[in-house]
Amino acid sequence: MRPGRTLFLAGSFLLLVACAAAAAPTPAQRCQAAKLAAAFGDASARVACFRSDVPTAKRTMCINGSEERREQRFAKADAHGGCVTTGDSADVGAAVFGLANDLQLVLPLVTSSSRCSTTQFSAAASALGKIGRAYVRDARSPDPVWLATTLARVQAAFDATFARAVGYGDCLGSATADEAYAILVQGALRIRGKLVPECGDGVRAASEACDGSDTGSCVGACTVSCTCADACGDGVVQAGEACDGTGCAVEDPNGCGPRGSASECQCCAAASPCYVRGFGTVTPVELPCCSGTCQIPGPEAGPDVMVHCTQTPQTACPCFTRDTIDAAFPAGFFDQQNRGGAVCDQTWTSTSVFADDLCVINGPPQFGTFWFPRGGAGLLLESSYCAIYSDLDPDDDGSCNGAPALPPQVVTPEQAFNCRTELLASQPYQAECD
Repeated sequence: MRPGRTLFLAGSFLLLVACAAAAAPTPAQRCQAAKLAAAFGDASARVACFRSDVPTAKRTMCINGSEERREQRFAKADAHGGCVTTGDSADVGAAVFGLANDLQLVLPLVTSSSRCSTTQFSAAASALGKIGRAYVRDARSPDPVWLATTLARVQAAFDATFARAVGYGDCLGSATADEAYAILVQGALRIRGKLVPECGDGVRAASEACDGSDTGSCVGACTVSCTCADACGDGVVQAGEACDGTGCAVEDPNGCGPRGSASECQCCAAASPCYVRGFGTVTPVELPCCSGTCQIPGPEAGPDVMVHCTQTPQTACPCFTRDTIDAAFPAGFFDQQNRGGAVCDQTWTSTSVFADDLCVINGPPQFGTFWFPRGGAGLLLESSYCAIYSDLDPDDDGSCNGAPALPPQVVTPEQAFNCRTELLASQPYQAECD
């Protein structure tokens, strides 16, 4: 072989090797691609569980099995390392559940024999699988042109199968192919956004505090950098605020207006008097009430007057008082009968004291099963609900077979404030959390 040709071939080989090395996916890309495959595998399998050839009695088992496989694959990907996000199986699972649930709104759940509806769900499951495989490849080696072309072919195949299904004439719903596919696309983009974070795509991933209208736990707006903008209620005292949760120690240690109230982020009277006249003061001192009203008497009450806020019955906590909490959870309660001790202020609550041990609640088929603390009290979901459970698992067998005395109650901001006041003053909270 001539030397020039040898050098040309050798140079070409080195160029190919260099290009291949440059195109090799990073550990982060490999991890996110593996999670994408697991998430879309769950989505595709979950939708396939809705077909009529899956017996109703086995549908829950089918859905739970799909969920368990996703969780196992996520755990394996996290164990390999290099992931952009970790411990995000539940968050992504919620997006998968949302997609399947939205699809059921336009394609009724198949509970009887229907060739049309079964074919429609099969088409949706197949499309999700193909979309997932396309996203996996793109996560490993981004190629926008190839991705757009592939997704267009997926939609064309879905449209054709959907039209064939409608032709069978026994459809259970009236949704069009465009309506059903729009739900698939919206759900798929949300799943992808959770695992391939891109600030500005409107999907809040684990690495983002917020994203567009998905404000997450932000009290105010979301910034263009996917962080929370400063706002009343974020726990930081800023310009124009006298307090934000705390900061009124001079007037009243607990006296900062509750979220959503007229006195939010302004000092108010909680435990201290709302009005003081006399007692050596030259000018009367008056504070707005955090809740309730300040009934100030006239001159007939004399020169020395001290008034506390009067609570109205409708602002009382509908779930508990400090006395009922004390009675429900006597000293040592959380350490007895394998309850695992106490956990304070869990992330899905604003203020709480719950047992560490969990039990399983079997929800409707579309929800499957989920875990819940055996007992405790608290304000749930950003103080939207209050709840108290003495012990949901009195047999200590892992099943939540103990009926709660009272289900979670929706609370107003004023009621939530009073619930928190009662909980903070209770013996169990002070013993376990302070």
